[in-house]
Amino acid sequence: MMVEFINKDLDHHILKAIKLLFGANKTNQIHYQINSKGFTDSTVISVQPFSNFENPQKYIIKIGDRNNTKLLNEEEKFRKHVETTDSSYSIEVQKTEKCFAIRYHYATSDSEIESKSFGGILRSSKNDYPISKRKSYIKKLFKTPTYKRWDSTELDDININYKNYRDFINFDAIKNHLNKIYDSSDVDQLEVVDIFKKAKKIKLEGNTQICHGDLHTENFFIDENENAYLIDFGDVGRHHNIIDYAMLETSIKLNHTPNYIPNDKLYKLEKELLNDNTFNSNYSFKSTQRQDLVNVYSLITTIRELAADKINNPNEYFYSLFMLTFRQIRYDDLNQLYAIEISEQIGRKLLKELC
Repeated sequence: MMVEFINKDLDHHILKAIKLLFGANKTNQIHYQINSKGFTDSTVISVQPFSNFENPQKYIIKIGDRNNTKLLNEEEKFRKHVETTDSSYSIEVQKTEKCFAIRYHYATSDSEIESKSFGGILRSSKNDYPISKRKSYIKKLFKTPTYKRWDSTELDDININYKNYRDFINFDAIKNHLNKIYDSSDVDQLEVVDIFKKAKKIKLEGNTQICHGDLHTENFFIDENENAYLIDFGDVGRHHNIIDYAMLETSIKLNHTPNYIPNDKLYKLEKELLNDNTFNSNYSFKSTQRQDLVNVYSLITTIRELAADKINNPNEYFYSLFMLTFRQIRYDDLNQLYAIEISEQIGRKLLKELC
């Protein structure tokens, strides 16, 4: 049977892998959309195969080079940490002479219904998704069977320090971006770099457990039945047990704070977020009356309240937040000056109280 690809603009090696994943004898038409080029040197594609006998279902495919070690590791991590925790998730893999492909079932309770990334929800009208719903979706995420299973895994009591975050931070790339931002080659003299070097020496009591490891707002979805689903399991593994919470907070602040807000107003809010009382979802912000900002930052206090049961003290959370915010300086599609300011404010607090 001839298989027709709608919007055909993929390399023929990738098309061959997709055909093998769906079976050319069962499928006569494949609709797809290229979502992104992932950091695993892979292409992420949404696929919907059609046949004469079945209703169209939806899938997410990650395809890379046949010897792409990151994709091979992702399959191994998925089978070890995800497949055994929640029957909602499953994968199929296919290798050709050129490609390695992983097929994920779509991020829904029913592959025929629609779903939307949390990032897409945050970009949507507040009338479609009021703040109460947005908060509830965060809570639902951390109550999914997958997170319940990960939370039930054995905790390792260790000293949390830089080695727990080393794989997330490309210091050379960060320095290169600081060079561009400040038009200077002497970035070692910058306060944010000095703080980072000192913060690397901090040790805190903490725990590790199985975590997603890359929980930004585009990596979890809400379907039409309001169920929460994770995608992209390339970094799942044993990490500092609050890393997903701190990473989600960082993603919300740097991706979804209204870009028309002057940075100085954001900096005032960041100072307020250094308050230990912000680990209560009912916290009332005092440095702004703007409802658009309060809506974003109330999501952050919701995340912090969920993380509160996992930490020994707030500085453990702030340490994770510092490392993950400092990491974001390298991405020029974010508000990098905001990331630098956040890093400096949190870093000063950590050095003052822990060094």
